[in-house]
Amino acid sequence: MKLPKYIPSNKVVIGSTRSGKSVSEVPDVVAAAERRDIAIVLLDPHTRSLGWSCLEHLIARGHQSRIIFDNLSHFDRVPAMRFLRPSTAKHPLKRMAENEQTARQFTEVLTRRRGGGSLAHAPQTEEWTMHAAMLVIHQEQERPATDLRFAYQANHPELQELIQHCTHDDTRYRFEQVADGIIKPGQYAAAARLIEGVCGSPPFIARCGTSFDLYRFLDSAGILIVEGGANGVSEDALSTVLGSIAMQTINYVRTRRRPSPRVLLVLDEAVNAGLVGGTEVRALAECQKMGLDIHILVQSLNFPNSYITDGVLSNCVRHDWFYQANASVCNAAAADLGSPDYRDRIRTLGIGERFVKCRDKVYRERVHMLNDPWGVSGIAKSKARNALKEIYQRPEYWSPSCSENDSQSGYEKTTPQEPQANNPAGSISTSAKRGTRKFSALRRSTSSSPGMFSVSSPALRLATEDSVNSEKDAD
Repeated sequence: MKLPKYIPSNKVVIGSTRSGKSVSEVPDVVAAAERRDIAIVLLDPHTRSLGWSCLEHLIARGHQSRIIFDNLSHFDRVPAMRFLRPSTAKHPLKRMAENEQTARQFTEVLTRRRGGGSLAHAPQTEEWTMHAAMLVIHQEQERPATDLRFAYQANHPELQELIQHCTHDDTRYRFEQVADGIIKPGQYAAAARLIEGVCGSPPFIARCGTSFDLYRFLDSAGILIVEGGANGVSEDALSTVLGSIAMQTINYVRTRRRPSPRVLLVLDEAVNAGLVGGTEVRALAECQKMGLDIHILVQSLNFPNSYITDGVLSNCVRHDWFYQANASVCNAAAADLGSPDYRDRIRTLGIGERFVKCRDKVYRERVHMLNDPWGVSGIAKSKARNALKEIYQRPEYWSPSCSENDSQSGYEKTTPQEPQANNPAGSISTSAKRGTRKFSALRRSTSSSPGMFSVSSPALRLATEDSVNSEKDAD
């Protein structure tokens, strides 16, 4: 099959499971990659689905040097990301405004695990979650996002260290009152539970660091593919990690000096994984002219609220409707496509068939799947696995290590290798070297603090064993 021409635009794809909506996105991703001047961020909550299909075709077409791939259930080699990136603006007020925006967006991502678009119904929880993010951001030296879980552990030495090195006077004073017990736990207990549910999970902890600089990677037109794992990944951690990557991608587009390279952000199962909120809706409305295309794949338009639903439909130029089994979704499709006749016609669609609404035109077509890139069954999967072994040795990855015998050991950076000459992300080497420093928060013993993540806990050992076993099975 000849690749379609990539047309920069926002797109929403709606279809029941097994209707062909994920398969339809593979040609678009590959077509964007073939231009070689477009950066791609693909977030897939499933494993061995859209993300893996794209990986096989991209490897076959010679894009290996551009790819960073991550499966959230793996712990041996992972990219360590800066989920709470402090502003580097020179003007103090601009720096404060950008830090506040980052804290607010991360708070929004955390709230999605509660099944809502915001915490407007719980302002106190939202306020104290925001304060914790501000405490971690306003530090003399950058700290990992996992330190959020120490913000409300009043007697923990990590909280004392965060307070001591906080550069924001109001935030420092507020948490001095928390540590001294002047502010009672009843005020921040809900926020503490919200934070601990994510920041204490192994997949999140393993991916907090500085070895992978997403901004520089996108500057080099890199391709980031992140997929959910089959084992050891909670819905909370999945939503937060993927949502944080989407947030950083949008911030990159907003803050860079020039609108190039163009960036394609693909969000698969965006409703089920909670990947669309106010930040993404505003990006749909504002960031097309800044060089950002967003493709949203969902089973239905069951977004958290009507603001998000209307924003997605209004700011996506193209709507692809696949087979729908739900009557209410069929009614929504008919209203969107412009005729009541489509309520019944959409139920007649076969796998891989769709109605396309592009501006004022509506037409029916069949998705043309890409042929096996090697022409022989099984070779594409084998080639992709062999390529991943090489990709995992790149300096953007690190190896979280744990020891059952040393209660003080924890996640520790290994010395990264120098980037290869043909690696488009070679400019990340400085950041990767900075990533060799050991985050103190990731090495702390958890014996004195109940509820914290323990590197010697059975949960981590089981997660690590599952990761290793799954990779052995794959090989």
